[in-house]
Amino acid sequence: MSKTKKNVISRRKLMKSAAGVAGIIAVPAFVRTLNADNPIKIGVLSPVTGAWTVYGKAHSRGFELAVEEINAAGGVLGRPIKMILADYQTDRRLVVEQANRLLRQERVDLLAGTFSSADRNAAGPIVKAANKLLLYPTWYEGQIKEYYPGVCNPNIFMFGPEPTQQVWPFMEYMCNKFGKKFFMIGSDYAWPQVTNLFTKEKLKELGG
Repeated sequence: MSKTKKNVISRRKLMKSAAGVAGIIAVPAFVRTLNADNPIKIGVLSPVTGAWTVYGKAHSRGFELAVEEINAAGGVLGRPIKMILADYQTDRRLVVEQANRLLRQERVDLLAGTFSSADRNAAGPIVKAANKLLLYPTWYEGQIKEYYPGVCNPNIFMFGPEPTQQVWPFMEYMCNKFGKKFFMIGSDYAWPQVTNLFTKEKLKELGG
């Protein structure tokens, strides 16, 4: 492709972008007001009380700060975000109960949160059945179909690190620094189980 043609395409893209921005600015004030009265409702599932309260409070506060910042910047396409917090008290059974309540009674547009992989897996079938999105921000064990629809689920968006990003770099360092014999421990649920499984694969690759 010639340099001239590239420049033409770039100018076209720029003109389209400018037109889009102009269109948003040109939206009548009463339409923007209507949008402000029609918030995007996000249901946040967090263990604010119970065994994981120390994590849950930080977890929920992180969502609150994000909502405050987004709303201060004008929201999303002129619509503010309204956060509805549900405390599942570090009880997996309450994850299901609260997820259903947020979707059916509060009529939220999407869910966010759960702290552990086990809690996320409990919410997986709920969001899949309702065809709603769950944003899961915590580190996780990676994709393994044994836990479907907790993972490998098109309704769950996971953006925390998984073992190849979180554990493997440290293993390479530890093998080089301390040796290649490891002893693995963990709680009996998805994240430690699968993380240890991937850790064993990497250790074998490193000659451990």
